[in-house]
Formats: sequence, structure tokens, C-alpha cells
Amino acid sequence: MAVGQVSSFAPDYAKAKVSAAHVINIIEKIPLIDSYSTEGLKPSTMEGNVAFNEVVFNYPTRPDIPVLRGLSLEVKKGQTLALVGSSGCGKS
Repeated sequence: MAVGQVSSFAPDYAKAKVSAAHVINIIEKIPLIDSYSTEGLKPSTMEGNVAFNEVVFNYPTRPDIPVLRGLSLEVKKGQTLALVGSSGCGKS
């Protein structure tokens, strides 16, 4: 590969280096909650339904664009719920 071709990768390399630093910062971050702690109250059983009522959500980086607006649903004990859609449509 010629030197001229290698230099064309410099901007991508710089972006990758910054992205890698962000990932490392996230991996090394110490969580506020210790999930291995034996302290605190733990329910002996979990039973019941899960309900969402009039949920509104937008990403902090795009506050003017609602992602969810007025979502209401109830999932009863033992019921299965599937969110389906094409790749990239926002199921996550």
C-alpha cells in the first residue's frame, strides 16, 4: 500500500481511537449500585403484572423528537409480549 493511500485512513483512525477511549471509559466505570451486595431488601418472590401508563420518552440528545408518546400496555403474569419490527426501527 502506498504512503498516499495510508494517509487517507488517518481521519478514520482518529475517530476509531476516540471511540475506543469512550468504550474503555464505560467499561472501567464503577457502578453506583453493587449488584453483588448481600445488603438490602430482596423480595422472596416476584408475582404480579407489569403496566406502563401514558409513557412518554425522548432521547436527551434529541429532546424535540418524541420516541414514545402515550404508550400504555399491561403484561399479565404468565403472558408473553413480543415487540416486532424491522431492523433499526427502534424496538430497543
